Amino acid sequence: MSQLMVGTWRVSYLSYKALFGWLTWTSYISNIIVRPLLMVSLFALLGKFVQSSPQEIEAYILGMSCYWIGATLTSGIIQCFYYERVLGTLHLAMASPINRPYLYFSRAFAHLPNGLMSFVAALVWAWALLGLDLSNANWTALALSVAAILASTACFALFVANFSIIMREWISLSVVAHGFLMALTGVIVPIALLPWKLEFLSYALPLTHGLESIRAAASGGAVPYGNLVLEGLVALVYAVFGYLMFHFMEIQMRRRGKMTEEA
Repeated sequence: MSQLMVGTWRVSYLSYKALFGWLTWTSYISNIIVRPLLMVSLFALLGKFVQSSPQEIEAYILGMSCYWIGATLTSGIIQCFYYERVLGTLHLAMASPINRPYLYFSRAFAHLPNGLMSFVAALVWAWALLGLDLSNANWTALALSVAAILASTACFALFVANFSIIMREWISLSVVAHGFLMALTGVIVPIALLPWKLEFLSYALPLTHGLESIRAAASGGAVPYGNLVLEGLVALVYAVFGYLMFHFMEIQMRRRGKMTEEA
Protein backbone atom coordinates (compact mmCIF):
# COMPACT_ATOMS: atom_id res chain seq x y z
CA MET A 1 0.00 0.00 0.00
CA SER A 2 2.81 2.41 0.89
CA GLN A 3 4.53 1.66 -2.43
CA LEU A 4 1.29 2.37 -4.28
CA MET A 5 0.87 5.69 -2.47
CA VAL A 6 4.46 6.71 -3.19
CA GLY A 7 4.05 5.79 -6.85
CA THR A 8 0.76 7.67 -7.11
CA TRP A 9 2.27 10.76 -5.54
CA ARG A 10 5.27 10.57 -7.89
CA VAL A 11 3.05 10.37 -10.98
CA SER A 12 0.87 13.21 -9.67
CA TYR A 13 3.86 15.38 -8.79
CA LEU A 14 5.54 14.94 -12.17
CA SER A 15 2.30 15.81 -13.97
CA TYR A 16 1.83 18.80 -11.66
CA LYS A 17 5.37 20.08 -12.15
CA ALA A 18 5.28 19.69 -15.91
CA LEU A 19 1.80 21.07 -16.63
CA PHE A 20 0.75 23.45 -13.84
CA GLY A 21 1.14 26.99 -15.16
CA TRP A 22 1.37 28.83 -11.83
CA LEU A 23 4.69 27.50 -10.57
CA THR A 24 6.47 30.85 -10.49
CA TRP A 25 6.41 32.58 -7.10
CA THR A 26 4.43 35.55 -8.40
CA SER A 27 1.75 33.41 -10.07
CA TYR A 28 1.53 30.93 -7.22
CA ILE A 29 1.24 33.46 -4.39
CA SER A 30 -1.16 35.73 -6.27
CA ASN A 31 -3.53 32.92 -7.34
CA ILE A 32 -3.35 30.54 -4.38
CA ILE A 33 -3.10 33.04 -1.51
CA VAL A 34 -3.67 36.69 -2.45
CA ARG A 35 -6.86 36.24 -4.50
CA PRO A 36 -8.66 34.26 -1.77
CA LEU A 37 -7.71 36.86 0.84
CA LEU A 38 -9.00 39.72 -1.31
CA MET A 39 -12.28 37.98 -2.13
CA VAL A 40 -12.94 37.04 1.49
CA SER A 41 -12.22 40.63 2.51
CA LEU A 42 -14.49 41.98 -0.23
CA PHE A 43 -17.56 40.03 0.89
CA ALA A 44 -16.90 40.53 4.60
CA LEU A 45 -16.62 44.30 4.14
CA LEU A 46 -19.57 44.35 1.75
CA GLY A 47 -21.63 42.59 4.41
CA LYS A 48 -20.68 45.27 6.94
CA PHE A 49 -21.45 48.02 4.43
CA VAL A 50 -25.02 46.77 3.91
CA GLN A 51 -25.35 46.29 7.68
CA SER A 52 -25.68 42.52 7.65
CA SER A 53 -25.78 40.73 10.98
CA PRO A 54 -22.54 39.27 12.41
CA GLN A 55 -23.90 35.79 11.68
CA GLU A 56 -24.46 36.68 8.02
CA ILE A 57 -20.98 38.17 7.71
CA GLU A 58 -19.49 35.03 9.24
CA ALA A 59 -21.48 32.96 6.73
CA TYR A 60 -20.01 35.02 3.87
CA ILE A 61 -16.47 34.58 5.21
CA LEU A 62 -16.79 30.83 5.65
CA GLY A 63 -18.55 30.48 2.31
CA MET A 64 -15.84 32.31 0.39
CA SER A 65 -13.09 30.48 2.25
CA CYS A 66 -14.59 27.13 1.23
CA TYR A 67 -15.31 28.35 -2.28
CA TRP A 68 -11.60 28.90 -2.84
CA ILE A 69 -10.89 25.24 -2.20
CA GLY A 70 -13.03 24.45 -5.24
CA ALA A 71 -11.80 27.39 -7.30
CA THR A 72 -8.16 26.55 -6.68
CA LEU A 73 -8.58 22.86 -7.49
CA THR A 74 -10.70 23.38 -10.61
CA SER A 75 -8.32 25.98 -12.07
CA GLY A 76 -5.26 23.86 -11.40
CA ILE A 77 -6.60 20.52 -12.59
CA ILE A 78 -8.38 21.88 -15.66
CA GLN A 79 -5.29 23.66 -16.93
CA CYS A 80 -3.15 20.54 -16.44
CA PHE A 81 -5.54 18.44 -18.54
CA TYR A 82 -5.57 21.16 -21.20
CA TYR A 83 -1.80 21.58 -21.34
CA GLU A 84 -1.36 17.81 -21.48
CA ARG A 85 -3.04 17.88 -24.88
CA VAL A 86 -1.52 21.14 -26.09
CA LEU A 87 2.05 20.16 -25.13
CA GLY A 88 1.70 16.71 -26.68
CA THR A 89 2.00 14.50 -23.61
CA LEU A 90 -1.62 13.29 -23.67
CA HIS A 91 -1.01 10.93 -26.55
CA LEU A 92 2.02 9.46 -24.80
CA ALA A 93 0.00 8.94 -21.62
CA MET A 94 -2.81 7.26 -23.56
CA ALA A 95 -0.33 4.99 -25.36
CA SER A 96 1.30 3.88 -22.11
CA PRO A 97 0.27 0.61 -20.38
CA ILE A 98 -0.35 2.40 -17.07
CA ASN A 99 -3.53 1.54 -15.16
CA ARG A 100 -6.20 3.99 -16.36
CA PRO A 101 -7.93 4.81 -13.04
CA TYR A 102 -4.46 5.29 -11.58
CA LEU A 103 -3.56 7.69 -14.41
CA TYR A 104 -6.82 9.62 -14.11
CA PHE A 105 -7.09 10.11 -10.35
CA SER A 106 -3.39 10.73 -9.77
CA ARG A 107 -3.78 13.96 -11.72
CA ALA A 108 -5.55 15.53 -8.74
CA PHE A 109 -3.42 14.57 -5.73
CA ALA A 110 -0.67 17.19 -6.01
CA HIS A 111 -3.27 19.96 -6.24
CA LEU A 112 -4.93 19.10 -2.91
CA PRO A 113 -2.37 21.02 -0.80
CA ASN A 114 -3.08 24.13 -2.87
CA GLY A 115 -6.79 23.96 -2.10
CA LEU A 116 -6.07 23.42 1.58
CA MET A 117 -3.60 26.31 1.61
CA SER A 118 -6.14 28.69 0.07
CA PHE A 119 -8.70 27.74 2.72
CA VAL A 120 -6.31 28.01 5.67
CA ALA A 121 -4.89 31.33 4.46
CA ALA A 122 -8.40 32.78 4.06
CA LEU A 123 -9.49 31.50 7.46
CA VAL A 124 -6.43 32.86 9.28
CA TRP A 125 -6.78 36.18 7.49
CA ALA A 126 -10.45 36.43 8.46
CA TRP A 127 -9.68 35.49 12.07
CA ALA A 128 -6.81 37.98 12.36
CA LEU A 129 -8.27 40.98 10.53
CA LEU A 130 -11.97 40.53 9.81
CA GLY A 131 -13.27 39.51 13.22
CA LEU A 132 -14.08 35.85 12.52
CA ASP A 133 -14.72 34.15 15.87
CA LEU A 134 -13.49 30.56 16.03
CA SER A 135 -13.29 30.29 19.80
CA ASN A 136 -16.19 27.81 19.93
CA ALA A 137 -15.25 25.84 16.80
CA ASN A 138 -15.44 22.07 16.77
CA TRP A 139 -12.06 21.43 15.17
CA THR A 140 -12.66 17.73 14.57
CA ALA A 141 -15.86 18.46 12.66
CA LEU A 142 -14.12 21.31 10.83
CA ALA A 143 -11.23 19.09 9.73
CA LEU A 144 -13.57 16.31 8.54
CA SER A 145 -15.69 18.82 6.64
CA VAL A 146 -12.64 20.31 4.90
CA ALA A 147 -11.45 16.82 3.94
CA ALA A 148 -14.87 16.03 2.45
CA ILE A 149 -14.86 19.27 0.46
CA LEU A 150 -11.34 18.59 -0.82
CA ALA A 151 -12.44 15.16 -2.04
CA SER A 152 -15.68 16.32 -3.67
CA THR A 153 -14.24 19.40 -5.38
CA ALA A 154 -11.24 17.39 -6.63
CA CYS A 155 -13.56 14.81 -8.21
CA PHE A 156 -15.69 17.62 -9.65
CA ALA A 157 -12.55 19.28 -11.06
CA LEU A 158 -11.45 16.01 -12.69
CA PHE A 159 -14.91 15.59 -14.21
CA VAL A 160 -14.95 19.12 -15.63
CA ALA A 161 -11.32 18.87 -16.76
CA ASN A 162 -12.30 16.16 -19.23
CA PHE A 163 -13.95 18.85 -21.35
CA SER A 164 -10.69 20.83 -21.52
CA ILE A 165 -9.16 17.99 -23.53
CA ILE A 166 -11.49 18.80 -26.44
CA MET A 167 -11.74 22.60 -26.03
CA ARG A 168 -9.54 25.26 -27.58
CA GLU A 169 -8.73 26.91 -24.22
CA TRP A 170 -9.36 26.24 -20.55
CA ILE A 171 -10.10 29.67 -19.03
CA SER A 172 -13.77 29.85 -20.05
CA LEU A 173 -14.38 26.31 -18.76
CA SER A 174 -12.80 27.25 -15.44
CA VAL A 175 -14.92 30.41 -15.18
CA VAL A 176 -18.13 28.43 -15.78
CA ALA A 177 -17.17 25.91 -13.08
CA HIS A 178 -16.38 28.74 -10.66
CA GLY A 179 -19.72 30.35 -11.43
CA PHE A 180 -21.63 27.19 -10.53
CA LEU A 181 -19.70 26.82 -7.28
CA MET A 182 -20.19 30.43 -6.22
CA ALA A 183 -23.81 30.92 -7.26
CA LEU A 184 -25.45 27.58 -6.47
CA THR A 185 -23.78 26.11 -3.39
CA GLY A 186 -24.82 28.59 -0.70
CA VAL A 187 -21.51 30.46 -0.66
CA ILE A 188 -23.27 33.83 -0.88
CA VAL A 189 -26.93 33.19 -1.70
CA PRO A 190 -28.71 30.82 0.74
CA ILE A 191 -29.89 27.62 -0.93
CA ALA A 192 -33.44 28.20 0.31
CA LEU A 193 -33.67 31.43 -1.72
CA LEU A 194 -32.84 29.77 -5.04
CA PRO A 195 -35.60 28.82 -7.52
CA TRP A 196 -36.55 25.20 -6.87
CA LYS A 197 -34.89 23.90 -10.04
CA LEU A 198 -31.61 25.55 -9.11
CA GLU A 199 -32.02 24.43 -5.51
CA PHE A 200 -32.32 20.87 -6.77
CA LEU A 201 -29.17 21.34 -8.86
CA SER A 202 -27.25 22.77 -5.89
CA TYR A 203 -27.52 19.49 -4.01
CA ALA A 204 -25.76 17.74 -6.89
CA LEU A 205 -22.78 20.09 -6.69
CA PRO A 206 -19.75 19.78 -4.43
CA LEU A 207 -19.43 22.26 -1.55
CA THR A 208 -23.16 22.47 -0.83
CA HIS A 209 -23.31 19.87 1.94
CA GLY A 210 -19.73 20.42 3.09
CA LEU A 211 -20.29 24.15 3.51
CA GLU A 212 -23.23 23.48 5.79
CA SER A 213 -20.93 21.27 7.84
CA ILE A 214 -18.24 23.96 7.97
CA ARG A 215 -20.64 26.60 9.20
CA ALA A 216 -22.05 24.28 11.85
CA ALA A 217 -18.55 23.25 12.98
CA ALA A 218 -17.39 26.87 13.23
CA SER A 219 -20.22 27.51 15.69
CA GLY A 220 -19.30 24.50 17.83
CA GLY A 221 -21.80 22.02 16.44
CA ALA A 222 -21.33 18.25 16.58
CA VAL A 223 -19.78 16.29 13.75
CA PRO A 224 -22.40 16.54 10.95
CA TYR A 225 -22.21 12.95 9.72
CA GLY A 226 -25.25 13.33 7.46
CA ASN A 227 -23.78 16.19 5.49
CA LEU A 228 -20.39 14.49 5.35
CA VAL A 229 -21.96 11.35 3.88
CA LEU A 230 -23.84 13.40 1.29
CA GLU A 231 -20.66 15.28 0.34
CA GLY A 232 -18.91 11.94 0.01
CA LEU A 233 -21.66 10.62 -2.26
CA VAL A 234 -21.33 13.70 -4.47
CA ALA A 235 -17.59 13.00 -4.71
CA LEU A 236 -18.26 9.37 -5.63
CA VAL A 237 -20.73 10.29 -8.38
CA TYR A 238 -18.32 12.77 -10.00
CA ALA A 239 -15.45 10.28 -9.64
CA VAL A 240 -17.39 7.53 -11.44
CA PHE A 241 -18.86 9.68 -14.21
CA GLY A 242 -15.61 11.60 -14.66
CA TYR A 243 -13.59 8.43 -15.13
CA LEU A 244 -16.17 6.94 -17.50
CA MET A 245 -15.99 10.10 -19.60
CA PHE A 246 -12.19 9.97 -19.58
CA HIS A 247 -12.31 6.33 -20.69
CA PHE A 248 -14.81 7.13 -23.44
CA MET A 249 -12.54 9.90 -24.74
CA GLU A 250 -9.62 7.48 -24.83
CA ILE A 251 -11.67 5.03 -26.88
CA GLN A 252 -12.61 7.81 -29.32
CA MET A 253 -9.00 8.94 -29.61
CA ARG A 254 -7.82 5.41 -30.39
CA ARG A 255 -10.62 4.97 -32.95
CA ARG A 256 -9.96 8.28 -34.72
CA GLY A 257 -6.22 8.51 -34.15
CA LYS A 258 -6.56 11.97 -32.61
CA MET A 259 -8.43 13.67 -29.77
CA THR A 260 -9.91 16.70 -31.57
CA GLU A 261 -10.17 18.03 -35.10
CA GLU A 262 -7.53 20.65 -34.31
CA ALA A 263 -5.09 18.23 -32.61
